Amino acid sequence: MKIIARYRHPEVAKLPPLPKQNSPTLPRSAGRSQKGLISLYWDLENCAIPRQQLPFDIVQRIRSRFVTPDLREVGFNCYCDAKSISNENRISLSHANVNIVDVPDRKPGGVDRKILLDLDRFERTHNPPATVILISGDIDFVIEQSSVTHVNK
Repeated sequence: MKIIARYRHPEVAKLPPLPKQNSPTLPRSAGRSQKGLISLYWDLENCAIPRQQLPFDIVQRIRSRFVTPDLREVGFNCYCDAKSISNENRISLSHANVNIVDVPDRKPGGVDRKILLDLDRFERTHNPPATVILISGDIDFVIEQSSVTHVNK
């Protein structure tokens, strides 16, 4: 007994296979346009969120200034003890797609060490051209900034 469904899809005609082409294999990066990378780091311990301003608006202004069609954003991280920022600011940063890196270390320089580790990891994993934006009021990053600038010239 053959069952015929009223709403059954019609059979699809089988198409002949496409002819094989002898084309050289291209490197993985060959069909894509090469863009530079940008990663943003915000030291909230030394450069706090200004009062009466939403972090979301600040982040969008930073992105509009530095992230261009030629620079693809890899990440935007802010570093602090998460208990030190208000819940409203935490939500605003989350809505701006910013990673909050919680550094609960009470020792002086804990946030700076974490930022330096992440900068080092970025430098080792991403080839030039790459751009790093560091928002901080701390002088501890001068040596690292100088070494990264001169290595890639």
